[in-house]
Amino acid sequence: MKNKKLYIIYFLFLLFLTPLLVKGGVGGGFSSGDQYFSRLQSWYSLAAANDWVKADELEKQLDPADTLVYKSTHRPEELKKYINTLTLKKDKSVEDWLEIARVQSILGKVDDAYQSISTARKLDPIRDDISQIFYQTAK
Repeated sequence: MKNKKLYIIYFLFLLFLTPLLVKGGVGGGFSSGDQYFSRLQSWYSLAAANDWVKADELEKQLDPADTLVYKSTHRPEELKKYINTLTLKKDKSVEDWLEIARVQSILGKVDDAYQSISTARKLDPIRDDISQIFYQTAK
């Protein structure tokens, strides 16, 4: 008889209280950390989709340190500044040309990226990784 009462209590707990806990009816729902993480993931999704207007709006609710690196390596305005710095550099190395090609590719400048890869290949024709990129992007 005692076990039967215990099973009934357990069943009632599962039936009534569990949905309240999951939906936030008891205990306050998602923690503030979970909510923040969800906003941050939404920001990354918007930024990856190049919807910077909505990302900027959501960013007001985030710590700038959490978005700084991604913005500096993916936001078109930042990439244009970065590529200008690289382009103005004298005596560019093979790595510089590859980085220029990477940024040009992100910005949709496919022909320019191909030319930059070609320049890198001319500087170091025996590097397999450069040759592989060169032939993959060849027209």
